[in-house]
Amino acid sequence: MALTYAPAKRGSAGDLRYWIGTITFDSSYPTGGESITQEKMGFHTVHSITLSSADGYTFEYDKTNEKIIAYNPVSAHTHDFKVFDRGSTVAGTNRLGLESFAAGAKIQANSGSDLTLTGTDNPTQSNTVAAGSQVANATDLSAVAVHVHAWGN
Repeated sequence: MALTYAPAKRGSAGDLRYWIGTITFDSSYPTGGESITQEKMGFHTVHSITLSSADGYTFEYDKTNEKIIAYNPVSAHTHDFKVFDRGSTVAGTNRLGLESFAAGAKIQANSGSDLTLTGTDNPTQSNTVAAGSQVANATDLSAVAVHVHAWGN
């Protein structure tokens, strides 16, 4: 599949040309990144591309391979969950539903798995999230549109 290009503005500054617009991904992201088509931006050669973050994902232009690489919307961090019950003991058999949200999209909801909380007064649980990495092969990014500033000639 391919990227979809939607220009907003084109122009020149000296001997360079610029392209400002939006690039939308397709439904199957390939490992190593999506190949750009410089001709769709009106260039023979791309000198640089600046990409915005979108839907929590970050993006990088790989000039050597002429590809846009997408990275998952997380960096290494820890979530600390704490249950408060106005100072009284929280029974260990009660189930607590937790939901996590990222960039307005629900990513987890009541999976049915148990979360073990330790302690009797204000029990806590820490959950470490893996560092951001390249988006997995065949991930559907078709709802992701990235704002782009590109320079070339």
